[in-house]
Amino acid sequence: HFPFGSILGRMILVTGADNRLGYEVCRRLRAKGQRVRAWVPRATPPKRIERLHAAGVELFPAELHNPAALVAACRDMEAVISTDAAMLPIDPGETFDRECARSLRDFTHILGGMQFICVTVPRRFRTKSVLLEEREEYQGCRHANQTILYANFFMETWLSPVLGFDYPNARAEVLGDGAQPAAMVSYKDVAEVAIRCLGRDGGKEELALDGPENLSQLDVVRLFETALGRTFAVTHVSADALQAEYDKAAEPVARARAALKIEYARGCPPDGQLSRKRLPLELTSVRDYVSTLT
Repeated sequence: HFPFGSILGRMILVTGADNRLGYEVCRRLRAKGQRVRAWVPRATPPKRIERLHAAGVELFPAELHNPAALVAACRDMEAVISTDAAMLPIDPGETFDRECARSLRDFTHILGGMQFICVTVPRRFRTKSVLLEEREEYQGCRHANQTILYANFFMETWLSPVLGFDYPNARAEVLGDGAQPAAMVSYKDVAEVAIRCLGRDGGKEELALDGPENLSQLDVVRLFETALGRTFAVTHVSADALQAEYDKAAEPVARARAALKIEYARGCPPDGQLSRKRLPLELTSVRDYVSTLT
């Protein structure tokens, strides 16, 4: 795997640190004794700020639209891990500042010598949103040392009540016909892979982060039914209804959320051409996830 030890003790800048994946990256880096600076939007909820403080993360709550802020954010920095354009945002109140993300990416490219690791949506995604636009910008970036991680759907997010998978009450809202498979991945595994990529020595690398099981939504329902010993009440949201939600979503975050739902209904099997390389890790399965809930 990549030589993480070669950057031990140096500063790592994490963007999107207020979201689930970004916080997990920060937490794991701090547990390894790594210095971490987190860029967070000024409007970040206090509870999220507090948990980053508690983890020993240095916060940088500033906009990155001007050179002075960029210089300050990148002071003593060795690498950037960007989680902004992953399978997020999900919460309706979350925001995504593309200009800040672009400014940081371009600035680190100009500086040279810094590693840029970005987590984004899979290559097969085609529904337009800010997440897809960010992925395309990563792909077109000429950064001298960049790793792109295409992460599948996060099981902890999509198999939770917040998105209609209400397993505590044995109810599941299935998007589309529910028959299309997806290789869902744990956000914790994605965080670990991003960290293991630190220390790469130049060039462009692309990896697909898929889970070990390729299951349809209905497969997952049956798995939960068996584990919990309960029959689920299943309702379907039609493809037309999903498209209508997307069409009426004017605000970028709402449109990204609607786009993700459309892609979830379409399914997302493993990307065999970009499977993980040189990163030995026993990935969490959906069955593993279910076992933690029972």
